[in-house]
Formats: sequence, C-alpha cells, structure tokens
Amino acid sequence: LYDWGRSGRQTKGRPEYAKLLAAIKAGSASAVYGYSLSRMSRSLKDYITLAELCREHGVPIRLSKEGELDYSTVTGRLMVNVLASVAQAEAEWAVERAGDNIRVRRANGHHVGAAPFGWRLEGGHLIAEPSEDVSPVLEAYRRTGSFLGAARALNGAGIPSKLGRRPRDADTPAPLWSAATVRRIIERHAPEAMPPARTRGAKAYSGALLY
Repeated sequence: LYDWGRSGRQTKGRPEYAKLLAAIKAGSASAVYGYSLSRMSRSLKDYITLAELCREHGVPIRLSKEGELDYSTVTGRLMVNVLASVAQAEAEWAVERAGDNIRVRRANGHHVGAAPFGWRLEGGHLIAEPSEDVSPVLEAYRRTGSFLGAARALNGAGIPSKLGRRPRDADTPAPLWSAATVRRIIERHAPEAMPPARTRGAKAYSGALLY
C-alpha cells in the first residue's frame, strides 16, 4: 500500500507516492488502485504524468469511484483530462473560499488561527486567560538570554505549555515548549526584550580592537 488514506492535494514531498512511481517504472506493479481520482491527485499535470507512466508500462488505474480509466484510448484520455481538471478546480476553489473567509474575518476584527499562550478565543476575539501565566516564560527568557534556553528551562521545570495542563507524571505528558513558541510570546508580551534584527549577510562587529 502506498499513501493509503492520504489526501491527493499534492504529490510533492510524499515519499510513498515516489515509491509508487518507482514500482511502476521497475515493472513490479500490476495495477494502481485508489478510492477516487481526487484522492489520487488534484493536479492535472501530476495525474497525466501518472497516467502516461501507467500506459507506458501497461498498468491499469482502477478507482472505486470512477472505475477503470483507460488512458490508451482517445475517449479514455478525454475522460481523464475532464475528471482531473474538475478535481483540480475543486481544490483551487476550496483554497479561494478559505482565503475569502480569512479576509472577511480579519475585516471584522476577528482573530484568525489558534489562540496564543495567555489568551483564549471568545466570539472570534482574544480574551486574556488567567490560567496561562506568561511571567514564567518572560523570566526564563530573561534568565537564559535565548529562546531555546528559555524553552529548555520551562520543560525542565515542568511548566505546561498551551496544549498541555497535565502533571509531568501523567500517562500523557504535556507538549514540550519550543524556541518558536517562546519567541512568539516574547514578541507579543515583551517586544522590547527582543534581540535586535540583523541584516541578512551583515557581519556583527565583536567590539575588539586590533593592534
């Protein structure tokens, strides 16, 4: 089985999909099975590449929803192109709708995304969450002088992160703090403590004198 149960939104970065293509090229695949064309791939270009490869090696594509698509005939190629175009359009429409929804929410002053540490969402707006005290995070950052150091200190102290309020000896441990999480908290609650931005490629002067 290759990528069973995975979305066909993209094929790049899917090692199992790459293994499927390699198996077809090596002649070790007798048929390709999938639930539907949209689950196989939502890119017209990617699906045509797959269909061409299967045609060259005599490997049929059998889909539970659309049936067997014969890419070796003119009618079969027409059907593949039409169905693949529809699948790609549906994926692009979904992206457009999501983008429109985000723009409308932001225009109405709503917060987009999950509530950061120290806050909760009510009616689309951020409300301070007293149970999530950011002072230990700020203290850990000031004490260690780095985001990673603060994250390690918080993990070592067993202070729960946003998604975990369980004690350290619980069966399911609390999620670990990360440098990125600490950075976002510092940016929001103590921007004056952020390190100065460095210009890409610029070298920092050590301040030492040369003799």
